[in-house]
Amino acid sequence: MKLQFGATLKLLSVIAISVAFLLGVPFRLFGEVDKQYQAAKLVEAEEYSACDYQCAPFNRPTTAYCFRLGDLTLVGERGTILDESNASSMRDFSGKEVQIRLGQTSIWISRAGHRALELKRGSVFESFKDKACIAEVHKAKLEIASKIGRPSNIPSDAFALAGPLTGDAKPFFRWFQCAMSADASSITCKKWGRDGSFRGVDHYCARTVAGEPVSANFEIDKLLSRDGELILRSGYALERDERGRINEELARPGEVCYQVGLNH
Repeated sequence: MKLQFGATLKLLSVIAISVAFLLGVPFRLFGEVDKQYQAAKLVEAEEYSACDYQCAPFNRPTTAYCFRLGDLTLVGERGTILDESNASSMRDFSGKEVQIRLGQTSIWISRAGHRALELKRGSVFESFKDKACIAEVHKAKLEIASKIGRPSNIPSDAFALAGPLTGDAKPFFRWFQCAMSADASSITCKKWGRDGSFRGVDHYCARTVAGEPVSANFEIDKLLSRDGELILRSGYALERDERGRINEELARPGEVCYQVGLNH
C-alpha cells in the first residue's frame, strides 16, 4: 500500500512538472525559492498619501521604496488601509542591505525574521532625495507622454517633463518649450497640459542656484527636472526668475534677475 501511494505521489509530481513546462509556467521546487532573492540596498523608503492626507476617511497610506541592485535602480510602492510602523513596512531598514526578488509587476522584499512584503513595481512618489530614484519615477511618466503623443497645437521642439511637486493639480507630465531671452539674462518656458491647453509661462535666471552662468545652448536634464524645477545636465538647478512682470514685461526694466529667498 505504501509503495503504491509513493508511486502515485511521484507520478503526480511528474505530471505537475510536465504541465508547468508545457504551459510555459516557471516551476521551482520549494527548496529553491530562496535562490530567487538577491542582495540589494534599500536606498529610501518613505510613507506618503497621493492626496496629502486630505481625503479622510479614504486616505490610503502608501510607502514608496527605492532599491539599488548593482547598476540598476528600482522603485516600488505598497499601499495599506491603515498606517504601518517603520518596522513592519521595513522603512527602518533604509540605507541597509535587504533581499529582494523581482517579478514582472512586483518586487518582494525580505529580511531575516520578517515576512516578505510584496510591492507594486513603479512609483509616482516625487519626494525621493536620491537623484537616481527620482529619475526612475520620471522615466515612467515620460514614457506615458511618449505613448499619448504630442497634441497638434504644441510646437515640435516642445518636450515633456514630470508634473509639479506641489499644488492641487498634479498631472503626471506637462509639455515645455524653453528659450533664452535676447539679452541672455533669463530663460522663458511656455507650458501646456497633456490635452494641449496652455498652462502659463515660467521664468528662470540665466544662471544656476550655485551662481554658475548658463550658456545659450543649455541642456535640461529631462529625467531629473519637473514642472517648477529645471535641472541642467551639469546637475545644477536653474535659479527661478521672480522679478515682477506685467503682461510678461518686466515691471522694472533693467532689474537684475533674482530668486526670492536666494538672493534677497
